Amino acid sequence: MVSGVEGELRYLEAFVRCIGASNPDVTARILEALLNRGQVNATSIANELKVSYQTAHRNLDALTAAGIATAFPERVKRRGRPKKLVALNRDGLLATFDRCRALLEEGRKALEAKVKEVQIATIQQATEA
Repeated sequence: MVSGVEGELRYLEAFVRCIGASNPDVTARILEALLNRGQVNATSIANELKVSYQTAHRNLDALTAAGIATAFPERVKRRGRPKKLVALNRDGLLATFDRCRALLEEGRKALEAKVKEVQIATIQQATEA
């Protein structure tokens, strides 16, 4: 069992791989920031993770598309376009986790069936020889 921050990041990377993130390492680090802070924006997370704004934005969009996060405009009292904030969606995160768990369970059953099939074929070949 892996413990500490390294272990948490490993589990987050496995989770974001399940949702099909194009850059699981960055997406996992963004998800970690969302879990720690509740909300982030693309500019601040790009600076923090030392990635491009486009990379941060693309990964935040992936989390939003997966239902894990929700995007909304920042409330400001200044001129100009407000920054887009992305906040953790707890229900979406848990629902996505459940879907990934079901997918992994389905995969496990398929692998077990295939292993059993191969074992039977191997035994049959050994008895025929």
